[in-house]
Amino acid sequence: MKKKAPPVTYTHVDGAARTASKPPRRKKGTGKRALVFLATLLLCLLLFGLIGFFLLRDQLFPPADPSAGDTAAVSEQQSVPAPMNLLIIQTADKDGLPRFWLTRFLADPGSVTITALPAETMVESAGRQDRLSGYLSYGGVSSASQAVADLCGVTVDRTVRMSPEQLEGVIDQFGGVIYTVPRRLEEYDAEGNLTVSLSAGRQSLTGAHLRQLFAYRGWEEGRGRQIAVQQEAAASFFNQCLTAYNLGQAESNFLYLVNHSETNLSRADFDAWLPWYQKMAGTSPAGVMRAEGTYDNSGSRTVFTMTETQRALLGGAYGNESP
Repeated sequence: MKKKAPPVTYTHVDGAARTASKPPRRKKGTGKRALVFLATLLLCLLLFGLIGFFLLRDQLFPPADPSAGDTAAVSEQQSVPAPMNLLIIQTADKDGLPRFWLTRFLADPGSVTITALPAETMVESAGRQDRLSGYLSYGGVSSASQAVADLCGVTVDRTVRMSPEQLEGVIDQFGGVIYTVPRRLEEYDAEGNLTVSLSAGRQSLTGAHLRQLFAYRGWEEGRGRQIAVQQEAAASFFNQCLTAYNLGQAESNFLYLVNHSETNLSRADFDAWLPWYQKMAGTSPAGVMRAEGTYDNSGSRTVFTMTETQRALLGGAYGNESP
């Protein structure tokens, strides 16, 4: 048992001895009880507030109209961009020929189709017959794009025209092109200078290396193989662009492209298509569609001729519903 403190003896002013006890101590625990009371009060207020919310929530937040969800679904469906045919043109390089890639973007289901059209392709357009390279030389991008449209009965919605140097810069900006070179490639010009020097194997090609790959003419399969290499590399390039990492750089890459080319691609096109490119990310949606035809020598020049059936098949892949 705790002992009580002994009384204190003191002397009064009159000299008499007096005794007194110590003053009573303040009771402990008063502040703690106040905190418990406040906490209990707050919990009660919170509890009553939750009960009131659940009782009145239907009045405060009426249920959404079921038709609103249908309207949103229809709106989303309408926002799917129409298929887009893009013609990419690279002006003549060291081999003296321009390059043409017809590319189709389909948002849903996501796919990209690429066809490298030989510059020697014979087309009847605007009342005359000429090779694609001829339409580009004499009429520019608009004449060449109309010739491609007339070739297989499709629309060409957008165009991009680049010089070889601009193409090289775009490839470097986008991080190169991963491609498997089947064997060691070497080629020399008439003066004996080495113009193509590529090692064999899977590798990331810079823009300069890609130009060498495109310019190489020593394929055993001839011009057809050269064109096939162009569209294979283009498909690899687009599949690299449509990855989560590269789409994170999509805006800066797009701005670089439009500032280093002649194009009618717009910011509205970028904004409309970016969500759909993001859905394609990592699926490798790009594939190739070969233009079937025959190479012949017509006088002093080579021409690539497609039959009506061959043109119709190619057109079907790019939106021409004709049989």
